[in-house]
Amino acid sequence: MRTVAKAFAFDLDGTLLSSQQEISLETASSIQSLSEKGCLIIIATARPVRAVKLLTPAWFNNYYWATCNGAWICRDGSVLARTEIPLKETLDLMERLVKHGLQVRIEANDTLYTDAELASGFIGGRRPLQEYRELDACKILVSVTSDAEIRKTKEILGANLSMVVTDGAQLVQVAWKECNKLNAVKTILSMEGLGLQDLVAFGDDNNDIDLLRAAGVGIAMANATPGVLEVADYVTTSNDQDGVGEVLRTMLKGEPIG
Repeated sequence: MRTVAKAFAFDLDGTLLSSQQEISLETASSIQSLSEKGCLIIIATARPVRAVKLLTPAWFNNYYWATCNGAWICRDGSVLARTEIPLKETLDLMERLVKHGLQVRIEANDTLYTDAELASGFIGGRRPLQEYRELDACKILVSVTSDAEIRKTKEILGANLSMVVTDGAQLVQVAWKECNKLNAVKTILSMEGLGLQDLVAFGDDNNDIDLLRAAGVGIAMANATPGVLEVADYVTTSNDQDGVGEVLRTMLKGEPIG
């Protein structure tokens, strides 16, 4: 598969990051080389801003970021656009979810509001859920343990909200309508005079499906979910085998992938 790409979008967890949450030096260097050749670089991730800062090299700050599944579009330390869940809808949904015994976390203004225990790798900015009061939410996270809880969450959502199931079907990520990676990346491309046909996108989880399907070239990791693998134009090796770097080094040599 030969392609002339003008833009690249990279998911982080399970894609650009290894299981140890690291980006290989070779891959980071390849991304920098693409940027120096005039390619647009976009980090499209469910992670919030604070996490992207800590998990990527300092020069990644110069690239566009679509964080919290596209709720914030950022560049050079500035938030350029927000598509968030209004406070009233957030509080109403939180009340309904908690009433049905579901565990809720809220990501707002680059802070996580939660009463749940978090994994040791959590990147800070945490406050108790009861302190969430006056902010619109980037996303609402619902921990689930069964298909029944996923269905219940979907039933509770209002018409203005959307959801995607990620993290091995253990997490439902709720966003404002039309807030997703695809729409955020489309906005960024439009700002730069580009279109989806110019884009190579990499991903591994269900929140990447629409973006990979719409991109000029969609590349799935070997560790991707079945839904991602189904829509991808090409499957590279896993995130722990530096699958992104493998593709980029091939493309920088001017060789076809696949």
